[in-house]
Amino acid sequence: MPRDTAIDITLGNGTQKVQTESIQLFVNGQSVTPAISPWNAVQQPWTYIHYRPSQILPAQTNITVKLVFNDDATPPSITIREFRFTTAPDITVLVALDDQQMWRYDESGQDSGTAWKERVFDDSSWKSGAALFEGKKGTVPALPEPVRTTLTVATNKTTFYFRTHFNFPADPRGTKLKIKCLPLPHRPPGASATRFTKVRLTFLQQLWFRAITSWPWRRTRLPRRVQISPWA
Repeated sequence: MPRDTAIDITLGNGTQKVQTESIQLFVNGQSVTPAISPWNAVQQPWTYIHYRPSQILPAQTNITVKLVFNDDATPPSITIREFRFTTAPDITVLVALDDQQMWRYDESGQDSGTAWKERVFDDSSWKSGAALFEGKKGTVPALPEPVRTTLTVATNKTTFYFRTHFNFPADPRGTKLKIKCLPLPHRPPGASATRFTKVRLTFLQQLWFRAITSWPWRRTRLPRRVQISPWA
């Protein structure tokens, strides 16, 4: 769960009605004061409970929530419910989609074999630009980031190469690297795209990220696996 999450609970009445003044909420054993929107017989058959912690919850921590309330029976019946969730870990953006993160790219259409992915590969002759990269002619569809680099596409260009790097600012042991690919929103019928998720880092602070995206417009192909290789 996100660290800035709120706790929302909805209670519905059965044969007996919820006594809203009896509602108690505990987070990790500590009593907290939620906002309560009580039910009423005319407009709202539900009781809504909302609590947002005053501070962001600690990262990667188990949180226990306990709810206690009575109904209107005589004597009242007490209901206790508990649930748990784990907060998300700290997230460090390593390769951002902005105008500061630069990429080297080759749009010549020539096959670079496998040498291009090595750390010592000389990409100084390649062009440089920031994401997003786009080669569509005409109107560009709505995208989560602006197009900052325009690619020159042609039917004889089946491969475009992209390289960038980052330094991980902490101990990568036990850390997970999450990579997401933004597929082309206008890819043609029959094209495929793969979403990258959760690749474990190895124990070296400097890592080189490389990925290859191939298409012309009649086909979009993304790799099923992104290799992350360390160098000292």
